[in-house]
Amino acid sequence: MLVPIRMMVAVDATETLTNALNMMPVGRLDGGRAATAVFGRKNAALLGLVTLLVQAVSSFFNNYSVQLFWGALIIILQRNQEIPALDEISGVDSTRRAVLYVMLVLTALTLSPFYLL
Repeated sequence: MLVPIRMMVAVDATETLTNALNMMPVGRLDGGRAATAVFGRKNAALLGLVTLLVQAVSSFFNNYSVQLFWGALIIILQRNQEIPALDEISGVDSTRRAVLYVMLVLTALTLSPFYLL
């Protein structure tokens, strides 16, 4: 059964999905750069690998093709090394670290194929 919705609801849902995909902690995406700043290169690379594996498993078992497509696109298009930051010595303060944690939780909830309601 199709339910009629307003056009802005569809636009907002698409924008939310796009922003959540961009905040995934993988490679050169915004989430990957933030994870590199907070966790360091090695831990961010490990987090990115775990994220891609969870994404692949989730897309196969739940028939969620958006995540499979986005993961394949990341693997194909992001083969180059990350450009190093100008200042990799000074750390990130606790406020920005907390903001990253909140954004990662919101990203996981948005991209979760499981219905929470």
